[in-house]
Amino acid sequence: MRKTRTSTPSVDGLKTEGKDTVGAPSTLDSANPLRTERPTLRRPKVCYLIGGYLLLAVLLSAIGAVAIHLIGTSWISESWVLRTHAMCGCFGALGASMAAMRKYYRALITESTDHSSGSRIRSAVWDWGWIYYYLTRPVLGGLLGSVSFTLSFVGFQVLAENKTIQLSNQGRYLLYGVAFLCGFSVSHVLDRLNSIAKQAFRPTNAEPD
Repeated sequence: MRKTRTSTPSVDGLKTEGKDTVGAPSTLDSANPLRTERPTLRRPKVCYLIGGYLLLAVLLSAIGAVAIHLIGTSWISESWVLRTHAMCGCFGALGASMAAMRKYYRALITESTDHSSGSRIRSAVWDWGWIYYYLTRPVLGGLLGSVSFTLSFVGFQVLAENKTIQLSNQGRYLLYGVAFLCGFSVSHVLDRLNSIAKQAFRPTNAEPD
């Protein structure tokens, strides 16, 4: 078979030199443009560290609530008030950790979907502000969960005639649910507390003499 020397057409202003082919046409076809691969989506290491931290916070909060519930003879079980405080703190931390994890994976999924579809990527920001946000969510949730029980307990003490109050199991489960919701909606609870504080401590206008 006779060898023929062919030259491929120019692509994007770059002319390719001819090659010896064995009776075969050029592999470059003008009807099929070259495909450019998208660059790999890279994320900083702190992104994966935050994901591991949130997963660990969820596990520790759940394990802590179960452990406190199963403790029968220890210093924490001697006082039902202290035990309920600790349980509400665990449920609050659990709710806040789950809410932060939901926000975390939604940001990653949105970024990955934009990258795979070829649309404009809405990159997630991993600066110190967002790192601090994710780190403090479980802590704030645990504190708000405990504070929710404190406020409820103070209200019971004020309204009840008998000062020795014993909550039923149903009442405790209700407080656990309230603590979980307070942790899950940390931002909304803090905004509501801020508005209540502004109304309660709003300076009154000085009356004219």
